[in-house]
Amino acid sequence: MPSRTFPGTVRVLLEAHIREQRCTRRLVIPDRLIDDALLVASELLNNAIAATPFAEVTFKATLEWRALWVGVWDSSRASPRPTRVPAELNSVVPDGNALDDGYESEDIGGWGLPIVMSLCPDGDRDITWTREPDGKWTWARFRF
Repeated sequence: MPSRTFPGTVRVLLEAHIREQRCTRRLVIPDRLIDDALLVASELLNNAIAATPFAEVTFKATLEWRALWVGVWDSSRASPRPTRVPAELNSVVPDGNALDDGYESEDIGGWGLPIVMSLCPDGDRDITWTREPDGKWTWARFRF
């Protein structure tokens, strides 16, 4: 069972690995693509943990020729579905308690999958789901 800090830990390790590989393999990976991939990895992990809170979650990242793959496995067979978020940003009301330790709000959430989908449109980046008998893999590909 992953802890709440798991996505942040993965993000730090993934960034170090990508930057190290960029240097040693002389890969041309734009900083913006790295930032987007790190955000997507965090969101996919958070979504998997939320969908299966007391179960195993697995993370994989692969650098191929001109592509970075980020994948998360969880034991839910349900396809991720975006929740409805406010249509306009001016309808989002700031919450003065949001940064307090241990604060939970029902209004937080629902933004993860829309963020992932906006960062992985068809073309240079995409997102796919692969169902397996015991769960699913969610993969995001970033071409560079």
